[in-house]
Amino acid sequence: MVEKSVIKIPVDKIHPNSWNPFSMKPELFEALVRHIQKEELLGHIIVRPCDCPQIQGSHYEVIDGEHRLIAVQDRRVDLKEIPCLVEDKDDVEARLETLNFNLEHGEVVPEKFEALVRELESSARLSREQLADRLFISQEELKLHLAPVKIVPDAAPKIELTARNPTFTISARMHSRTDYDFVNSILKDIKEREECDEASAMLAVFRAWQQGK
Repeated sequence: MVEKSVIKIPVDKIHPNSWNPFSMKPELFEALVRHIQKEELLGHIIVRPCDCPQIQGSHYEVIDGEHRLIAVQDRRVDLKEIPCLVEDKDDVEARLETLNFNLEHGEVVPEKFEALVRELESSARLSREQLADRLFISQEELKLHLAPVKIVPDAAPKIELTARNPTFTISARMHSRTDYDFVNSILKDIKEREECDEASAMLAVFRAWQQGK
């Protein structure tokens, strides 16, 4: 079992990783800075020991919590050290854990996400099926992250959606009754009002569900 411990680490001894494919909207980042100014850091970030010749002494790389770290490093925040959960992860496990923590709530940067998936497929020799299994998502959901839905303009007032992969299955994450009812109400409305096939209707549901979240 991997040893884990929470310790306080100087902020200047921690740096973001180079592979994180998730972003945060500016307004949410500003809200995060204000929260930390008022309440300090909520919880801890997850880091791993690493080697970096530019930093003297022991230092750490972020696995989860990059935006909280950047917020803490903002000149408006006066924190010299923060609580961190230290995990001894190798490169592959660190990258998979970053994906797992952020797929639930992070905003994906498609180019970075695809680059990270390609890297894991190559360096860790993971098939697309194995990668989806390690991330606890369906292969269809993984493909959807790699090929975001595009809305195609049309003169007619009907929904027309395209994607590289037209199939879609509702993720197991959509497990609450509220989510289920919301999705089904949107799907029913689309089927009644629009002239589109089932795959396009399902993709429209997914987009509406994301916006509703």
